[in-house]
Amino acid sequence: MSDTDSDLGIIPVIMNRMKKKTPIQRFRKDVDTDEESLYESTHQKVKKMNKKKRVVLKDGFTNVTYKNISKKRRRYISDLYTTLLDSSWTYCVLMFTTSFYGSWIIFGGIYYLISVMHGDFMEENLSSSASNSSEKWIPCILETDGFAACFLFSLETQHTIGYGTRQTTTECPDAMFVMSVQAVLGCI
Repeated sequence: MSDTDSDLGIIPVIMNRMKKKTPIQRFRKDVDTDEESLYESTHQKVKKMNKKKRVVLKDGFTNVTYKNISKKRRRYISDLYTTLLDSSWTYCVLMFTTSFYGSWIIFGGIYYLISVMHGDFMEENLSSSASNSSEKWIPCILETDGFAACFLFSLETQHTIGYGTRQTTTECPDAMFVMSVQAVLGCI
């Protein structure tokens, strides 16, 4: 009877020990839970990412550390590829829109200056090109009467939309050269 008493006395001791033990961990300890990662500093996150050897994590955080780079802001803007990768979508759309409108306005201004220097917008030349006189004035760009028409010519040239009646003439080699430069730069 002493054997059964001793066996029964051991069972509560084993049960107490099982209650006190922590459950077996099936997950690795280095894997972060969402709650733990909320309270980590950026330095701690970077340290952990360097251990993982991933370039971009699932949450979009990059595993790139900048070392020995002085004046990072200046380098950020000077390298267009890195700037576009690190920028937000709204900034990228704003940059592309600004570059298109900027190039159209700059080249439109150049066409306008060429036309003004050639005398295309003087009153007597505008009226003689519209009439059927024997001494007809030939402008640098046909069907232009101001900056708006030069802007549209710039837009049509850069995107090869098609001119209709607005086109360069052989009177101004400057306009032909600028048009070829714009066509090449528009492809870039």
